[in-house]
Amino acid sequence: MANERLLILGGNSFLGLHLTRDLATKYDTTPTYLTNKPSDLNFARCNLLSKPDLHSLGQFDCVIQYSSIIAGSNKKQQNLEMVRNAVEYANTTQAKYIYISSSQVNFTIDSEYRQSKIEAERLIQEHAENFVIIRPSAPYGAPLPFAFTRQQPFHVLANLVSRLPVVPVIGNGQYMRQPVHVTNLNALVEKCLTAPTRNRVYEIGGPKQLTFNAIIDIISMARSKHTFKLHLPKFIFRIASHMTNFIDAELVNAVSSDEQSNNETWQELGNLDLIPFEQGVTDLFG
Repeated sequence: MANERLLILGGNSFLGLHLTRDLATKYDTTPTYLTNKPSDLNFARCNLLSKPDLHSLGQFDCVIQYSSIIAGSNKKQQNLEMVRNAVEYANTTQAKYIYISSSQVNFTIDSEYRQSKIEAERLIQEHAENFVIIRPSAPYGAPLPFAFTRQQPFHVLANLVSRLPVVPVIGNGQYMRQPVHVTNLNALVEKCLTAPTRNRVYEIGGPKQLTFNAIIDIISMARSKHTFKLHLPKFIFRIASHMTNFIDAELVNAVSSDEQSNNETWQELGNLDLIPFEQGVTDLFG
């Protein structure tokens, strides 16, 4: 399997770059970027909204897609177009297609991002000939020397806890999260590469659910400090989202929703030694 050629779409994203670095010594990997090319790996520039760009990359055994647009008024349509192009490319080249979705498809609170993932999954299930969809729950890991890392919610939270004596919390902070370490997510992706599995949907989260309050406490303990939580109504954050670019209205809804992943979905592929958040939290600080 080490001779297999892997195309990692969005290889310069936080999750894509972690996977690229994990697999670069085992496989013939070609990660893509559109802007902000990392300098330490061999990246290919590719605009996923352009079919000629994709087909110019050549033949691969597996296409892994992380790429998604998280900002802009037209992000839903653009995300679907990128998935449509990637699925067509994988079908044409007879490559296996692995799509990194999100556990947000199971949220009860709706958002444009959630809808884009739901519609992307539907498109894949209807048109992809050989696919695997993976829904990670709140992925986290070591920050990378790359701009997109700043957008990762856990890095933002870790920075707030490290720098401030008081951290604002949406509502009562009792909503649940199931943080999964990127090491475990990458291991599941690799299992999907090496196993004959096809046309499956897998969910992956950490070994247990944690309240948002507990996550702040665990991060605080890792920094050997006590952090006070300032619980504020959700509408305060929504007002703030209209006044500043720092807070995103959809992120407010996503953060304050319960999150749960069914880790039994991938048990057919074998065991994964899931990393507890209490153990992996130190990676947030590099």
